[in-house]
Amino acid sequence: MLRRAIRLTLDWPLTAALSAMSALALLSLFLLSPGQAPQPPAYALSLTDLEVKTGFPKWGRVLDRAWSHDAALAEECDERLGRPCRLETWQRFLERVKEDPFVDRIAAINRFVNSVAYREDREVWGASDYWAGPGEFFARGGDCEDFAIAKYYSLRAIGVPAERMSIVVLKDTRRQIAHAVLTVRWAGPELVLDNLSDDARVWPDLPHYQPIYSVNESSYEIVHSPTLARLFQSAGS
Repeated sequence: MLRRAIRLTLDWPLTAALSAMSALALLSLFLLSPGQAPQPPAYALSLTDLEVKTGFPKWGRVLDRAWSHDAALAEECDERLGRPCRLETWQRFLERVKEDPFVDRIAAINRFVNSVAYREDREVWGASDYWAGPGEFFARGGDCEDFAIAKYYSLRAIGVPAERMSIVVLKDTRRQIAHAVLTVRWAGPELVLDNLSDDARVWPDLPHYQPIYSVNESSYEIVHSPTLARLFQSAGS
């Protein structure tokens, strides 16, 4: 019953879901001073399968997008940009690093993806928020969640299981904007791959990052509330 109630809350229109308590929670989030450490989550709940796509449709559309669409973007790169498509370069790069030690692979992928041009969704897609698949990203560039998605698919392509990774949408209390990163769990501390740094980071180094929700192929975790998660689906940097 709890699972069903949470899912229905996510499907409600935002105006109906925004209770006084949620409004206060959102206000307190924006009033956090720069550098203030994230507070413990109010609750965390993992759901799976169809609920991932229902709760977060932009991510669901990325998961459903056919890889043939990505392959077709190779021609678009040549026609519109007048140079070879980075999609092909990306595929060759993954083949070259796939046998490297795990941490070396992560570092190399973070640097490679970060070399792509940062571009706002309105410039690329004419929309306020668009989650791009890796082919779209390597053809046109993208913003913070597009970098995180490209890193996610890069690691999946070389055999990293989905359950060891999450795209995390968060509040950057230093810049006072929404942001997105990729996290990777391995034998050591959880690593944070950020388009703002070519070095993999760990959470203690990022006290100004306050996670709102995380998502992968089979599950997601709401860190604060469904309402905040809906508000922060528009990751902006």
